[in-house]
Amino acid sequence: MQQDSCSELQGLCREKAKVVKDSVQGEVEVLQEDSVLGIANSTGLHPGEVYTCAMKQGIWPVRYLRNTDSLSLKEQILLSESGVAVVGAGGLGGFVLNFLARLGVGYLLVVDRDVFEESNLNRQEFAFANTMNRSKAEVGRESVHNINPGVQVEVAHADVTGEILNCSGIQVIVDALDNIADRFFVQRMARNLDVPFCHAAVSGFEGRLMTVFPEDPGLSLLYGEEEDVKEVEEVRDSLGVPVVSPALVASLQAAEVVKILLHRGSNFRKRMFYADLENAYTEMFSL
Repeated sequence: MQQDSCSELQGLCREKAKVVKDSVQGEVEVLQEDSVLGIANSTGLHPGEVYTCAMKQGIWPVRYLRNTDSLSLKEQILLSESGVAVVGAGGLGGFVLNFLARLGVGYLLVVDRDVFEESNLNRQEFAFANTMNRSKAEVGRESVHNINPGVQVEVAHADVTGEILNCSGIQVIVDALDNIADRFFVQRMARNLDVPFCHAAVSGFEGRLMTVFPEDPGLSLLYGEEEDVKEVEEVRDSLGVPVVSPALVASLQAAEVVKILLHRGSNFRKRMFYADLENAYTEMFSL
């Protein structure tokens, strides 16, 4: 953004900002959603640029006000300037996209080759009667725009193993896939980009999660060597997937992404979190 445009945007944010008395923050300067969209429309800028400009002046967008005390303004700005690739926009991926959009991650790359089918209606966040037979990636983009117009979204409606993806600006890759061979491919992609890879899987009322950094052994610790994948895949998904399993595991994935981006808390690197919702049982395995 040129200096004159930046100064103009700063002035507009200041002009439209209001001081409100918040139950959590006390008196705080905020920018309301209609003001953000009005500024974006009048300047031709993306709403995300308006959010970020406001926050850099100490002004909270109202949409992020309930993140305060959990996230600092500096951390919220960092999220707005971060990029995440979500590979798979179905059971896990739809929830992850929802959560990351509401958290304010500024750029999302959505990769999915499939369309919504009736069998997805039991568990997938963006599967509705009016989205049947539509691209999961495109519906994901539209849904994210409706959730948070400040998030920039690019989509690839293609097989991840055959698509040449522009992953510049990506700091984390989320694995929301449903087959092991593609997971190994995306893990290699993450290693080539030198970024963490957040793996998760669900089956029945069970789910698991781990994060793989470029130098870690990764998926081979769970599935064996890549050339043995076909034997493992023959028994996968035999239990079906009720909605509670991907909803829980995707929330953990989204939290993991935020912790990685903000360099805070502890993550699931070299550990695997396992949950059995039916029997109210969780366990952490060291890898």
